[in-house]
Amino acid sequence: MKLKFLTINTLTLSFALLCTVSALQASNGPAKPGADLKNQIREGVPDEFPDVLSNIVHDYAKGVATPEEVAENVKRLKKTYPMINGGDMDLNGANLANLNLADANFAEANLTGANLSGTNLSGANFTKANLSGADLSRSRLHSGDITKSALTGANFTKATLSGANLTKASLDKSNFTSANLTKANLTETRIFGADLTGAVLKGANLTGAILTRANLTRADLTGADLKGPNLTKAILRWADLSGANLTEANLTRADLREAYVIVEGERISGEDLKTYLKDHFNLEPVDAEFTD
Repeated sequence: MKLKFLTINTLTLSFALLCTVSALQASNGPAKPGADLKNQIREGVPDEFPDVLSNIVHDYAKGVATPEEVAENVKRLKKTYPMINGGDMDLNGANLANLNLADANFAEANLTGANLSGTNLSGANFTKANLSGADLSRSRLHSGDITKSALTGANFTKATLSGANLTKASLDKSNFTSANLTKANLTETRIFGADLTGAVLKGANLTGAILTRANLTRADLTGADLKGPNLTKAILRWADLSGANLTEANLTRADLREAYVIVEGERISGEDLKTYLKDHFNLEPVDAEFTD
């Protein structure tokens, strides 16, 4: 879905929304989850009504949002989304928290410092967008495209990015504490000094990623592809590396104390992990720590 913000008369837009919400209230209240809402939501709404606003009405119909919340969300969108005819979107510092923006197109948009916390961004396109310093905590970015985006200092705490494509994105000093990055693609991504404490990276592709000084304490890296990443001075304490591919990984001065792999039900850590890396990947990390 591509967001198209056409010049819409504010009175017409508000009236269409009011008619839709009123119609929903009159028909035995909000529809129950799982009901066919398409006709209810679209009834009385002009074709040029932006899809993103229809998503908000959809949330109301499912009982997710109250009429007051719908009105406030529409007000915020009309304020933060300029009615443009082509060109890049400038949403610097915009408040887009807790909205339904699934499949939205933010390619090359400026979202520096924007608040997207709790927002549904599943399938959204952020290719080459600037999200530096943005708050995406608890957001849902399942299968989102974040290729070549700038995300320096962004907050992804407890966000869901399973299956997301972050190829060649810049995530330096970003916060991914307890984030879900299962099967995410982080090929050649810059993650310098980022905090991935407790992050889930099962089956993630980190081929050639720059993880220098990254904090991966208690991260779940089971089955991850860590071929050729730079993990110099990275912290991997208590990290689960079971089944991970560490071919050509640079672990110079990395902290691997209490890091482990599970092999045939046996937990291998400390000096035994050092031997495991040598035997399986021919790795002999320079000055890496395996024991206290």
